[in-house]
Amino acid sequence: MKLTLTALVLSLSATAAFAEYPEKPVEVVVGYSAGGGTDVMARTVAQFLEQELGDGASVVVKNMPGAGGQIGFTEVAGAKPDGYTLGTFNLPAALALTKDRAADYDVDSFTYLANFVEDPNTITVAASSQFQTLGELIDAAKVDPGAITLGLSSLGGNDHFAANMMQDASGAEFTLVPFKGASNARTAIMGGHVAAGTMTLGQTSNFPDELRVLAVLADERSP
Repeated sequence: MKLTLTALVLSLSATAAFAEYPEKPVEVVVGYSAGGGTDVMARTVAQFLEQELGDGASVVVKNMPGAGGQIGFTEVAGAKPDGYTLGTFNLPAALALTKDRAADYDVDSFTYLANFVEDPNTITVAASSQFQTLGELIDAAKVDPGAITLGLSSLGGNDHFAANMMQDASGAEFTLVPFKGASNARTAIMGGHVAAGTMTLGQTSNFPDELRVLAVLADERSP
């Protein structure tokens, strides 16, 4: 299972006058809801950007959730290329979206600046869940196909890809339930509204008393 890579991207052909940059607040567009892994990453990076830019620079995170992140990606692609609009991409889902739906951007619409995070997906349940292992969850889904619900942060996101790959690999059939962002999906898992969820490790790590990670969907075990 591929890791989630989060990239900071800039509208193509930025022409900001760096000698005087920035003269106004810099926006970091996040195509996902507040409280999710990408949002937390962006807000953390924004603090360091402000320090590096100095002179009272302001870096503001702008959440534009929806369509698996596509609303935010489109905002960045159409922004004036002056260095004042940055964006965050979750790869590979961000670019995979352009393969199965109409989009106002493609892989060449952006200048890619850096990878900040490798955040593998997980299969996670509430701490109170009856499922103690991934094997138990998969067995239950095989016994009654479609009866076990699996929460997602959105359709077309990395967790959606991960859920489909897990179903293909295991032969189990889950009912996938998309939410508007990782924070909403996490709340649903905690409350038992879905049996389990596919979330990145970063979206679960601050909730050890409320969530139980059954598996990390990566080539190597997370430390």
